[in-house]
Amino acid sequence: MSDRIPQPFREKSISVISSHDANCCNTARAWFESIDAAYCRKSDSRYPEWVQKEFSWKPSNWPIYWCEATQMDGFDCGVFAAIVRHLLTTKGHCVIPVQLIENFNEQNVINWESQWRQAKANTNWICDSKSYHEAVGVISDEDELNVWDPIDQGEITPPNSEGYGQVTHIRPIEPKHWTGPQNIIWEGQSLNLNKWQEATQQPVKESTDQQKQIVDVHSRR
Repeated sequence: MSDRIPQPFREKSISVISSHDANCCNTARAWFESIDAAYCRKSDSRYPEWVQKEFSWKPSNWPIYWCEATQMDGFDCGVFAAIVRHLLTTKGHCVIPVQLIENFNEQNVINWESQWRQAKANTNWICDSKSYHEAVGVISDEDELNVWDPIDQGEITPPNSEGYGQVTHIRPIEPKHWTGPQNIIWEGQSLNLNKWQEATQQPVKESTDQQKQIVDVHSRR
């Protein structure tokens, strides 16, 4: 398996927002939490979708501190994921970091690399036609993993093809003080914590109309 993981991604650490030894970062976290609390009163979603609406996806220069994040107009997927993990944990959800490898085309990669180099940001999340991505995992009471993308604003499921934007590999990361199982279930696929695993392709489900057409065809035979 390891030989199929691009070298820059194999031992990549999860993104963590730093804190100054001062009140500035405590105040910044409280700012994010207060906005999230106000959003939750008006939304049925358990996910803090407001973060992506408030901030754009763009290069980030690490390290990043909480007090700096409140002054920015956008950041990379690592910052998005770290903020969302914090907010969901604060609300009592069982949350883990999730690393992904996604498949794109050469033109996308060239454009992204150019943007990041212009911003003097690290481009080690790009390799050939693959990109490294960070998402947020929420563990249910049944030890099932839901993976949420804080940038695309949707749950990530195993791929049904090897096409554009599909997840090829996944690595759920064991957080500090973890007391849960070392194996979790993601859409029927068993995953080991802290290991890169191939995302198992799922068969395309037929729509209700397609199923009805098949039944009608068989009934006429």
